[in-house]
Amino acid sequence: MNSENRAVMTDSASEIDTATSEYAIFTVGQIEVFKKNMERADRLILIYEAIKSVDRGSIGATDILRGAVVFMHASLEELIRSLIIAAHANAPSAEIDKVPLASPKRARQAEKFLLGSLVQYRGLTVDEVIRKSVEAHFQSQTFNNRSDLIRAMDIIGAEKKLARKLLTTLDAMLDRRHQIVHRVDRPKSKDDQWIRATSLSPRHVSKWSKTVKEFGALLIASAGFNKHLAHVARRKR
Repeated sequence: MNSENRAVMTDSASEIDTATSEYAIFTVGQIEVFKKNMERADRLILIYEAIKSVDRGSIGATDILRGAVVFMHASLEELIRSLIIAAHANAPSAEIDKVPLASPKRARQAEKFLLGSLVQYRGLTVDEVIRKSVEAHFQSQTFNNRSDLIRAMDIIGAEKKLARKLLTTLDAMLDRRHQIVHRVDRPKSKDDQWIRATSLSPRHVSKWSKTVKEFGALLIASAGFNKHLAHVARRKR
């Protein structure tokens, strides 16, 4: 093997090492934040388990579980926003074109702007302006149903077929979260009368927690690979 080939192999190995290290740092950081957020939801389940023997079945007791469901959704949304923002760091111009320039007007859709709009960003790099715009746009985005989750997976670059079963369970959890947040978990009957709050089992909430964690792990792994390793993998083919 001549010196030129050895140099190429050394450069390639160094690139792989760097990409792998960046991938590890990215995934560990995302997992740590997501884990801490989900621990708050899981702690509420444990609190319910601790008091259910003296207050079993009361609305007050099960409200603790309802709070856990809301925390799960908030944890998942926060993770999705974080990963989408990270994904846009390497996004092609066609994706960036969909994001409006950050401004006090808070435009929902990307639109043409005059050069003067950039005055507020003097001193920042192009990458910093793009990141600020992406953050401003997606911080206001919500992910409340199956379609929203699929949209997030497409942006992050996660394989939807890997989450088929997870999405079914998540959809049920998100439906219940909607009922909790918007109807205080008291649906209306057929004659349009408010009825008693729907019962809620810690078994179901624990299952939803497990599913949220599995879905989050899939998103983190996909986002990390696409952000740090995909370009190396493509060159190896």
